[in-house]
Amino acid sequence: MVNVESYQLFLDFELPNYTGSVKIEYSDCDEKLALDCEGLEIHFVKPSVSWIMENQKLVLHGVESKGTLEIGFSGKVAKDALVGIYTAFYENGSIVTTQFEPIYARRLFPCIDHPAYKAKFKLVVSVNEALKVISNMPCSVEKSGNKLVYTFEETPPMSTYLLYLGIGDFTELESGTKPKLILACVKGRESKTNYPLKTGVSVLEFFECYFGIPYPLPKLHFVAVPGTAAGGMENWGAITFGEVYLLADENSPVEQKINCVYIIAHEVAHQWFGDLVTMKWWDDLWLNESFATLMGFKAMQALKPEWEPFSVFVQEEMKFGLLEDSLSTTHPIQAKVNEAHEIEGIFDAISYSKGASVLRMLEAYLGEDAFRRGVNLYLRTHAYSNAEGKHFWGALSQVTSSDVGSLAEEWISKAGYPVLLIEVQANKMKIRQERFSLATSPSETWKVPLTMEVNSKTKSVLLRKEEEVLEFEDEISSFKLNLNRTGFYRVYYSSLDKLSELNAIEKAALLTITSTLRFLAEFRFLSIWMWQGVTLTKKSFYLF
Repeated sequence: MVNVESYQLFLDFELPNYTGSVKIEYSDCDEKLALDCEGLEIHFVKPSVSWIMENQKLVLHGVESKGTLEIGFSGKVAKDALVGIYTAFYENGSIVTTQFEPIYARRLFPCIDHPAYKAKFKLVVSVNEALKVISNMPCSVEKSGNKLVYTFEETPPMSTYLLYLGIGDFTELESGTKPKLILACVKGRESKTNYPLKTGVSVLEFFECYFGIPYPLPKLHFVAVPGTAAGGMENWGAITFGEVYLLADENSPVEQKINCVYIIAHEVAHQWFGDLVTMKWWDDLWLNESFATLMGFKAMQALKPEWEPFSVFVQEEMKFGLLEDSLSTTHPIQAKVNEAHEIEGIFDAISYSKGASVLRMLEAYLGEDAFRRGVNLYLRTHAYSNAEGKHFWGALSQVTSSDVGSLAEEWISKAGYPVLLIEVQANKMKIRQERFSLATSPSETWKVPLTMEVNSKTKSVLLRKEEEVLEFEDEISSFKLNLNRTGFYRVYYSSLDKLSELNAIEKAALLTITSTLRFLAEFRFLSIWMWQGVTLTKKSFYLF
């Protein structure tokens, strides 16, 4: 496999057009090198080798095994796209911005547009003097005629989809020093920048402490992009946000502030889990996004506990995941990606909502401190390189001396989830599991990391069979299962006589007969009044 060590990229803009050249330092190449290249015109290749454009690839023949190639090219900024390099319009003008995930860096310059091919990037950009340029690293600026030349510091090794380029008449506001946090927005939006800046500083401090690793770059931009419904993109050192999600102030509605804090935390978490350590291939995109989703709520819990973030998680992420995963259209969390163009059609709410819920379940079973130590080990071991899901499970296994991989595999490789039916008599608790489904489904069992409180004492149990009986020292006088609603499963209670007091998170998950019918009605499933032989009538029905 060819190794790309660096890209030295020069771009000269006369908007909407640009010309450029890229010097690619490489090694371990055979005589043929194929570079991803879409919508670009190639002008030259140095040293001179034969080349051809074929299926959106620049294929070069007779290449040395090691050396530097220089390729001249030109392109155009798109006006009717939201990926690649494109124009984002607003009421008083426009900016140029980029969205390269998953396979669109090739629309800016010829490259190996694959997450496993990490390289260093050295970027030089020439623009008209009225414009500012933002990229992943800090820069110096010099005037050359009627143009400004922005020379950016070299990045650490990173994947092509994390490169960023923004050009426009930005207003920039700063906060913090190590790292410097900069919010860039279009003119007229300045009044709603202080809140996200203040939030960003706090979120960075939280994750530096949680991960035990300082933020790896000297600066971090928050770029508010107009005219997009996208939430955010974790470009390393230059995160883009839809401005409707990022910009807020103290007087904004609580829901808007929740969205602001969450999306900042989600994308900043990626600066470590996704950018510092990057998936080797798109099969593990679900893990990237699920982890950032969980971390977003974890950071929000630390910063804004009065919002009860994990009640929000249960009501929004988990509730939606449980519903989708109970339908005939469900599928496993992890999907095989053969070609990069398949990515955007494969990953959905099950991949992300269920994925985040499963990670939270594993964290609760292993313990928060053990989970955090496993995350730290994973990040330190694979920093500035690529990893697979198995490496993450391996790190968790190493710090807990348990086989986390086989447990995780059970939840990510098959569709659906169980409902636990509980019977209590004297000092014994019988637990029977079956698949919860609103459609006909085969009988299945899971390894269920079960948390419970019995007679005011907490206990964790790994259920492995369809039916198990747990025996306790004393008669069971009070109990509840699935503490803090951390497990991605439901619990069926036919009686609440001995149920322990529920906290706010647990109450958020309770479905009685009335709320169950309302829940189904919301999603147009009122015709489904049966679940595995339990008729939803006026009799007592308690489903968590």
